Amino acid sequence: MKKKKLIHIENVAFSFNGRTLFDRLNLDIFQREIFLLVGKSGSGLTTFLRLLSGLIKPTEGRVEVFNVDIHNSSQHQLMKVRQRIGFVFQHSALLNNMTLLENVALPLRYHMNIKEKDCYDIAREKLRFTGIEEYKNELPAQLSEECLKRGGLARALALEPELIFCDELTSGLGKYHSNCIFNLIEKLTEEKGITPVIVSHDSIVDNKLVDKIGVLRNGSIEMN
Repeated sequence: MKKKKLIHIENVAFSFNGRTLFDRLNLDIFQREIFLLVGKSGSGLTTFLRLLSGLIKPTEGRVEVFNVDIHNSSQHQLMKVRQRIGFVFQHSALLNNMTLLENVALPLRYHMNIKEKDCYDIAREKLRFTGIEEYKNELPAQLSEECLKRGGLARALALEPELIFCDELTSGLGKYHSNCIFNLIEKLTEEKGITPVIVSHDSIVDNKLVDKIGVLRNGSIEMN
């Protein structure tokens, strides 16, 4: 069966403060495809995700997400696209004054018109899926780095996204724990049909755990 194209990047260029970060990027990402983009610090990895999210506009070119030209769409259309995307931020960005369970339930309480009990039931299910339900009452400061990564992923999954954008998903982890995280990514792709786009300065993960690997170098993406 032909895979559905979720992201289309066409001749995208982007410059900032006179420096060219991207020069004629072309890339397609398909449903249920695990895409990992690696590069050196300062190469533009986070900027790449910001372009895909519509937070910044390219100097030239076109970015389509779910067949929507996100840089030439209305604010309403852009919000509709973003509602279908989960975000895993650098360092997980969990709120320090909330337990793990409260952190995962937060987007549900904010965006969903459902009972609070249902929000927490869904949050517990996401923690079970990511393998950290036993830590649900812990604060972020009490968690290991791997648990924080899993917690950030659980929160990103709360609203049942079709895409997830992951910024430095395995930074600070060794190869074993990085592979454990990517095994979890593989599971959510297979079982939930979610398509992950991951950027990282860390490329120690086993290649067999991803479908496509791109290297961001000198403003271009080289596919491995």
